[in-house]
Amino acid sequence: MGVSGWIKRPNKSKKSSPDVAQQSAALLTSARAKISEGKIGPAVAELEVIVKMNPATVEAWIELGECYWNVREYDLGQESLAKALSLDPENIRALGLMGELYLDRGDYDTALSYFRRALSKKPDMIKGWSFSSETYLKHESYEKAIVCYEMALKEEPESPDILKLMADTYLTLGRWREAHDVFCQIVELKPGLLEAHQSLAHTAIRLDNYAEAIAACEAALKIEKNNGFTARLLARARLGLGDYEGAGEAVLAAVKLQPNEAESWSLQGLIFLNIGDFTEAIKSAQKALKIRPELQEALMVMGFANASLGNRSEGAKYLAEADRQVLK
Repeated sequence: MGVSGWIKRPNKSKKSSPDVAQQSAALLTSARAKISEGKIGPAVAELEVIVKMNPATVEAWIELGECYWNVREYDLGQESLAKALSLDPENIRALGLMGELYLDRGDYDTALSYFRRALSKKPDMIKGWSFSSETYLKHESYEKAIVCYEMALKEEPESPDILKLMADTYLTLGRWREAHDVFCQIVELKPGLLEAHQSLAHTAIRLDNYAEAIAACEAALKIEKNNGFTARLLARARLGLGDYEGAGEAVLAAVKLQPNEAESWSLQGLIFLNIGDFTEAIKSAQKALKIRPELQEALMVMGFANASLGNRSEGAKYLAEADRQVLK
């Protein structure tokens, strides 16, 4: 029998007696223990008993709502939480769970309304701000998501997880300086986090701060020596400084570690293009385009390398395709 068969609508009852209240409390404790053990079915069975004999037990309705949400029985979860909120309209946990349920269902506007109600009662609810920001991200309302992260950070200023979400949102907006500054904070908080050093290098490259990017890559390589993405970032940073030999060594490591990564081959082609080896640039770019035919950088390398070899019509064709990729 599915979860939907575990609960029946309670009958109207008079005010519960002390014995009923004691029995409900004992069953609620037992049900919560079963939930913590992952025994959702038996827990729901006990919660069903509670709401039958004592329909005013708010916490039982909330536990039922969360159980149903966890097994994706959204309608039953919504009904249970709505019952809890009819009894206690300002219950923060019920409001938050209702927001999470609607978030899972893709109803972002309704989810936001519940999160806002919960946060109005408890502004320091970190999880609420995180979920609220997620609803804004679903709407591509990135600026509003950032405001949510700022509110969460007021309560927990050194949360690497929230900082990471904020930095990634800045990256989506192309706000490289702000993303860079946040990644600096993350590196200070978690110096052993590989991804933080890689992200810091990426934003430093975007800001033309190649020396800082190289330092970040070197820190990342101390954490994980053979990492293709780090090697590629290092190659791009060294290329930015005009260190073609160092860039070539780093990109060679990248293509060996990730032979199926188009961007590594494309970058190798770009390095060959910069040192005037147009034939090798074409070979590398071709390998990149075999993996990702739409990769703009590889198309541009093909265009300029062919034009430099005198194949002007072929070069123009690739450059035109690169322009089309920009417009998509």
